[in-house]
Amino acid sequence: MLHLQGQLYSLVILILSKFEKCNKILMGLKNKLNSLSDKRKPYRTI
Repeated sequence: MLHLQGQLYSLVILILSKFEKCNKILMGLKNKLNSLSDKRKPYRTI
């Protein structure tokens, strides 16, 4: 039972790390989109 718990724990960590990578990529894309819209609207402040 303890072995299974360890496997589940490592699986959860793996999934969380993948989500974190996706979040970083999404944040990067969001920043790029924000900078693009800032070029169109120079008066806009973040």
